[in-house]
Amino acid sequence: MLLLGYYGVYIKDEISEDIIVEDVINEDLKMKTIKSIKNLMNVGSKKVKTTSSLDDIEKLMESIVEEISCKEDLIVNMGI
Repeated sequence: MLLLGYYGVYIKDEISEDIIVEDVINEDLKMKTIKSIKNLMNVGSKKVKTTSSLDDIEKLMESIVEEISCKEDLIVNMGI
């Protein structure tokens, strides 16, 4: 499974049917971050200031870290 890029699985059965799996990062923040990174990658083709793009990404990364660290009952597997 690791070769396919899967680091974990969710098993749905009668034991876990009442467990709700929540996203670690809210969808809006995730989309804003992806958009900012894509914009940074297109800096050469557009007249976008690299510094402002990096500042935006830095703020978004801080928001992601804050969102993760505020969740008391969260376990994050960051291993490869």
